[in-house]
Amino acid sequence: MANTDFHVDINFQDGVVWDARIRLRHDAFPPLPVQKYIFLSEVFTLKFLEKTAVPSPGVYYYSWADSPDCHVGASFVLLEKMGGRKLQWDKASKSRQTKIMEQLVDISLELERHSFEMTGSIVPSDDGEVNIGGYAQLPLFRDSRTPIGPFSSLNASLRAIIHLQLDIITEGEFAHLALGHFLSYLWRLHTIPDLVASSNSREGGPFYLKHFCETDEHIMVDDDGNITAIIDWSSSSIKSKEYAFSSPPMLWPTRSFINGDNTLSAAELEFADIYRRRGRPDMADIVLGGRRLQRFQYSLGDSWTADQKGFEALFLGLRKAFIREGDENAAAMAQEPFEFWKKKLISKYSVEYPQLQRLL
Repeated sequence: MANTDFHVDINFQDGVVWDARIRLRHDAFPPLPVQKYIFLSEVFTLKFLEKTAVPSPGVYYYSWADSPDCHVGASFVLLEKMGGRKLQWDKASKSRQTKIMEQLVDISLELERHSFEMTGSIVPSDDGEVNIGGYAQLPLFRDSRTPIGPFSSLNASLRAIIHLQLDIITEGEFAHLALGHFLSYLWRLHTIPDLVASSNSREGGPFYLKHFCETDEHIMVDDDGNITAIIDWSSSSIKSKEYAFSSPPMLWPTRSFINGDNTLSAAELEFADIYRRRGRPDMADIVLGGRRLQRFQYSLGDSWTADQKGFEALFLGLRKAFIREGDENAAAMAQEPFEFWKKKLISKYSVEYPQLQRLL
């Protein structure tokens, strides 16, 4: 939901500055109930973060346009103005990148101190407690009002997410390569038992808060490379430990990832090593083994790509991520061309999923 807000600095005589975020209106935006749900989820996520050591904007006041106490005709939130400027990761020196990663590790370890028993998103609460509700993410709404979730089970959460994507594709909401994407979700659906079995987060958690878009666009730094704030917590959610603390996409080797290669970047390997130096080899292992869930969750609710060749490369990367070390048969099968997998999956699931016929 980018470009939905207009920012205005409010400067007080004593030098204090607030950031007024005013919600814009446009017919192309999601339905108002969806916008409101995501807006309030971010507000209360920020309120939760105020109780932690995670650098993030404090909330002074908020109001939605249809609320009785809103007298300005627009939805808005008044936030603490955070210092610094947006990080430019690719332009940072090697030593500066290391310093940033060390701080990101510290932020992750702080978030690890605050676990939850359910997956979903943080939602409004009147009693000061942290409430978990359905996912405040646009691809995870069943309709114009109802998100899926929350879930106390990782298995139930992942299955609901995948089944919703299958329904979305069947209803014609994917403009490109609908059949291929449908088959990729079917393939993912049947990897869930393996994902759950290898997770620390099963029935009742523990689950952890994860920023929706971990890129340099949302990291503010000062001139010395100190992180002053993590901003824009819209659509953040509570996820399994393995996904919540996997490497940020900012560190991925993007071109290799898009081409189906699951090799970790030098930055990801260093990120894992920083965890080891912090005495947390378990978190290092999560980073090193993160590709499976990163591939599984990649671009949910949207087309991977409109390009057939690009799609096939991404599907290859997904399959390769689930090959166990030393399983030569699985490795050989993963390299089979997409048409092989397409025919195999259609033959295997056409009875169980008759909606496949609508996509052929």
